[in-house]
Amino acid sequence: MEFKRTDAIMVLGGTEMGKSTWVNLHVPIVPWEYRWIYDYNNRDMLVYRDAAFKYHGSVYQNVGEAKKFMRELYVHGHGFGFFDEADAYFTSENDFCFDFCKYSANRGVGFMLVGKRPKGFHPEVRARVKRVVTFQDTLHDDIEYLAEWFNVPARVVEPVQSLLPYEFIVWDLKNRQKSPILCYKIVKGRSLLIRR
Repeated sequence: MEFKRTDAIMVLGGTEMGKSTWVNLHVPIVPWEYRWIYDYNNRDMLVYRDAAFKYHGSVYQNVGEAKKFMRELYVHGHGFGFFDEADAYFTSENDFCFDFCKYSANRGVGFMLVGKRPKGFHPEVRARVKRVVTFQDTLHDDIEYLAEWFNVPARVVEPVQSLLPYEFIVWDLKNRQKSPILCYKIVKGRSLLIRR
């Protein structure tokens, strides 16, 4: 998937569904000098420890640590932040995340938020997001939440419940478009994007 440096993207889905693999395939799209990576688990994006302008492997896994990293990126400007397990700290407890989401594009900053549950993100955070990549989510209340957020009937979002590992749907909220079910396959060390 192509994206611009100031885009705001959210990647959602259950554990072991392929989110981290998808994100890791997209990190190289961003030139090294713009790559800022916040690795909440200190393992999902470890492969990029030496391949980012700024990499932070979380030590304390708390909101204060994440807020400090966000402020650094915001003040620096002109970067793209990859935030792993972001639903743990892009919450109402983190008052700076609202300003970060609202004004970061003005500073030349875009971001990709990776999380398990859409309900984990405050509505003010998701307001800036224009593209959502959904992997499998079987929770009915998440499906209803996505339908309300995307402003579509729940039946339009329901295919998310039956996605297989590494299958995903891209939702373009700005243009109100939905991709077919897509999947990444790794063949001889190369990733191939295929339709289901």
